[in-house]
Amino acid sequence: EPYDYKCDAAKTLGDYNAEQMGEIVKDYYKKDPCATAVSRPLRSTTWKLLTGSDAVDMAVGNDGVFYMVNTAATVYVYNASLGDWSRLPVILGKTIAANAGKVYLINALGKIHQLNGAAWTQLPGSDGKDIAVDTDGTLWMVNRVGKIYKLNGSSWKQMPGSDASRISAGGSQVWMVNTAGKIYKYNGSGWTQTAGSAGRDIAVSNEGKVF
Repeated sequence: EPYDYKCDAAKTLGDYNAEQMGEIVKDYYKKDPCATAVSRPLRSTTWKLLTGSDAVDMAVGNDGVFYMVNTAATVYVYNASLGDWSRLPVILGKTIAANAGKVYLINALGKIHQLNGAAWTQLPGSDGKDIAVDTDGTLWMVNRVGKIYKLNGSSWKQMPGSDASRISAGGSQVWMVNTAGKIYKYNGSGWTQTAGSAGRDIAVSNEGKVF
């Protein structure tokens, strides 16, 4: 079985396959004594390795809950008490955002959805590529041709800028990475280029920290 593993103190985490790694990490956080043999790469003062693999996009809500979309377009929420991921209602996910007590997703067809309990509700708009939600609940979206929009009531208002690839919002700040990997911050009327290049994705916390 691909998920079965034999604990070996001489091995490192990278010696196991992806499925086994997920089991080892899960067991480690459940305090399994055998999994401590490979605990060294799991310890960090800055980053905590979670269970799971094959993620293509992630989001964390203002309540600290993690959400993930994997390569199979399946959407999950992290169950901290179990130390593992639980599948959310079926939808072909592509990108995901969470903030202000809400979770939003763009599916494989570019449609925009909001999670409402046990179901996804489709919102206005289409052709989406990436989505972000600010601390106050304001939604931002980048479409497949790089145009930038902000949700205004029940319709999307096109904002300045183009050639966008990824977008993030938090703490009343909006940041964007373009298709060339350059990084920009929204200044209220346009985009100001900031330091850095070769960006692939971007995130900003509600405290204004940018990653």
